[in-house]
Amino acid sequence: MKKSKLVLCTYSLLLFTVCGIVRAQNSDLRLDSHGLDYDRLQKATGLPWDKFAIAETQSFRATLGNGGNYFLVSGTTYKPDPNFSGHGYPGGRGFCEFVFFDQSYKRVEGIRLNIRDHGDTNVCNWIEGVSAVTFKGQPALLTTVQYHRGIDPAKTVDEIGNNYHRFTALLVLTPHPDGSLSIRQDDSCLGQGNQIGELATARKRISECSQ
Repeated sequence: MKKSKLVLCTYSLLLFTVCGIVRAQNSDLRLDSHGLDYDRLQKATGLPWDKFAIAETQSFRATLGNGGNYFLVSGTTYKPDPNFSGHGYPGGRGFCEFVFFDQSYKRVEGIRLNIRDHGDTNVCNWIEGVSAVTFKGQPALLTTVQYHRGIDPAKTVDEIGNNYHRFTALLVLTPHPDGSLSIRQDDSCLGQGNQIGELATARKRISECSQ
């Protein structure tokens, strides 16, 4: 089922299809679904309701240890490229993105995952899950995503859904006194080209790196 989501998650650039997030918490960051106004959040993403409310749609409140509160939306975007030629995914690129909104449902900050494995052709099409962690004293998100390299697109129906890869990224959050938020992807612990497909494995490594 997950491998079919590319069709469902291909929308114009900067339009978000909200995909599932695994609930997790610690002392620095907590993710939950309480107090969400889905109508306002849907309008904040810019998506029509039918696309925002796609199957398995989930959004979360992200509460930082310093009391900062945000709304987190994760999803995939597809960037069409009518001038595409050569190797890669036909017609464009797919990305996995995370966006934070403030309590007024205004966009605060977002980040697009950088998968450095064949970075010029990757199509990131599914977010497996998200977990809250602490990395060297800072709150962070740990996320595992599914992607394919897009180098040899499927030529037959039987080839669709094959040759998928997984990558786990660490997104470090830095809240600021004015309510703004900085996000950076830190691959120093997990590795730029890691093929980690389990959040539990990544959490163990993060714990070791933080010591």
